[in-house]
Amino acid sequence: VQDTKSESLLDYGCGKGLQYTEWKHHEELGVMPALYDPAVPEHEVLPNGPFDGVYSTDVLEHIPKEDIPKTIMEIFSRAERFVFLAICTRPALAVLPSGENAHCTVEPIAFWKEMVETYTPKPVYTHIKTYGNCNSYEILFEELYLEWFLSQID
Repeated sequence: VQDTKSESLLDYGCGKGLQYTEWKHHEELGVMPALYDPAVPEHEVLPNGPFDGVYSTDVLEHIPKEDIPKTIMEIFSRAERFVFLAICTRPALAVLPSGENAHCTVEPIAFWKEMVETYTPKPVYTHIKTYGNCNSYEILFEELYLEWFLSQID
């Protein structure tokens, strides 16, 4: 957030938002993000943006594989400077009432990298962190950040 001098953020999949209302995590960033979570009534409307940055932590593994392209498009179409994705790569402890695991799309980082490269409507400086059974980190479209950074020096 600081590296990109972001002044507007979207937390895509914020849950109830307790990280902001109770724990005040946004104060460290200096920016209160717009909040979106389709499963939480008070955050169920997806803000249009654009936002300097969009981040999504512990979300994409809960999305059915067939809906990942649409979700990637939603996230990236709202981001101007960066996207940060943190994705779990192991089954969840939680089991849904249907008997299915709450993490319905458990894939290694290569899968997520391909999804971003294939379905993003426009390239945006992107960090992908996976954790769980496969801990990895990838930075995509870094040249866009470097171009932006150099333009700030002039």
